Amino acid sequence: MLIDREGRDQYACFTQGQGFGSLKGAGLLMDITGNDTYVAHEKPVDFPSAQTAERNVSLAQGCGYGRRADYLDGRSYAGGVGILMDIQGNDVYRCSVFGQGSGYWGGFGMLIDLQGDDSREGVWYVQGASAHFAIGYLEDRMGNDRYLASLNMAMGAGHDFGVGYLLDTEGNDEYNAPSLALGGGNANGIGVFVDLAGDDLYQIRSNSANLGRVNAMGRGTLRERAFALGLFLDNGGTDSYPPNLEFAGNGRIWLFWAQQNPRPAESQLGVGMDR
Repeated sequence: MLIDREGRDQYACFTQGQGFGSLKGAGLLMDITGNDTYVAHEKPVDFPSAQTAERNVSLAQGCGYGRRADYLDGRSYAGGVGILMDIQGNDVYRCSVFGQGSGYWGGFGMLIDLQGDDSREGVWYVQGASAHFAIGYLEDRMGNDRYLASLNMAMGAGHDFGVGYLLDTEGNDEYNAPSLALGGGNANGIGVFVDLAGDDLYQIRSNSANLGRVNAMGRGTLRERAFALGLFLDNGGTDSYPPNLEFAGNGRIWLFWAQQNPRPAESQLGVGMDR
């Protein structure tokens, strides 16, 4: 546990830091006030990520991580709890893979920022994202914030029975998202994105399983009847969407069935609403 009460601080690591919890562990970083910078360096590559080997795996900035061994020795262990909480200040967050409120294999990662105009950049499994029975959660309460994810699984995205949740309560925010983002579900995961207020800008670089949509999974298998959800909610403000999107926009509601079964709890669907 690390608690910093004041000052303009700089936190830097390569992997496993800044609020990281692994097997049977918990890590907490709390910063009370100041304009702070959090960096998990992606290069030089000493800890290559399985998702993108040209970058380090971060496991930082609110990350809970478990050991997956179903394809190795069979001895899998659920992850721990990693929490990063920043109370006040205009902060900068940068990481690569697994960070900024992310969970893996039964882990729980959480990033909470209560006040300030913040900037977040990541690559994969970031900003409220999870995989394999885990939970990733990002909550930002006040400020005009900027979110950028360059490759995949971000901003409220869940994979393989995981839950990814991003909640931004107010501010004029900018989201620059890849595929599987902004309320995206994959392989029976649940992705939830909620922005409660502000004039927001949404940019997507891939028109796939984002903005409240899911990928169909498991046709002809047991997964076909396992629940999956992508949920997107923008509750206020005059928002901007890519002009080429035919389904999303201000004052619109959309629904996509990836797999519709007689029971909703056994279906796979995406729901979006801009109020």
